Amino acid sequence: MSLKISLDTIIDPEIENEMTPNSIVIYAEDPEFYRYYVTPNSMVSMEKLDCVKVRELVKRGSSGVLGIVDGDFDDSFEHEHLFKIDYYSIENVVLIYHKGVHKLKEEALIYLEDSLDKKYRISHTRDGDNITIKKSSRIDSSFDNYVRRKIIDKDSYIRYMDLKHFVNSFSSQNYQKTLPTQVKFEELFSKDSVERFLEVFTKFCGNDDDIVMDYPQIFSFSFKHK
Repeated sequence: MSLKISLDTIIDPEIENEMTPNSIVIYAEDPEFYRYYVTPNSMVSMEKLDCVKVRELVKRGSSGVLGIVDGDFDDSFEHEHLFKIDYYSIENVVLIYHKGVHKLKEEALIYLEDSLDKKYRISHTRDGDNITIKKSSRIDSSFDNYVRRKIIDKDSYIRYMDLKHFVNSFSSQNYQKTLPTQVKFEELFSKDSVERFLEVFTKFCGNDDDIVMDYPQIFSFSFKHK
């Protein structure tokens, strides 16, 4: 039996109680992660949704419904209020920014220096402190043109390749919990997407210069990096 999702049934009670004509509701694949950046954080629904359901809510919702999804192998523009991170997934963000997986990132970049293959994922094995990187499964051929265009070197590989299993199999620790302390919100998106965020929030906060002051109160952009 398929689950029928509607805005009436999916909005968190705490969001619904605070909604006004100019309210913003944000749906995301990883809501607990994005909630860290948003004030008040009740604007981010804590419903566990996949990218398909987030897209559905954005496309069928009101003007105040926004969605954040992983980039996957798709950087196309779909909707004014749908924002894709400029990475394959949150796991790629973890790999690039989180200090807890620095060794894994370091070994991956060393391997990719001479063994980069755009069409293949990578995997790793561990023996104590030693990490061995090797070629893994091939991506679906329908994404060949995308990776050929997006992946030009080792750094873009760890940004745009499917490395979910590569990162998640490194440790049982949930690095997403502390990831927001190590990466700024604007570093998650392309410059165009960040500017589009500003435009969308300007519609709700007003078109005057006050948006410059109001905006940092909605999204926190500055963090102390340890």
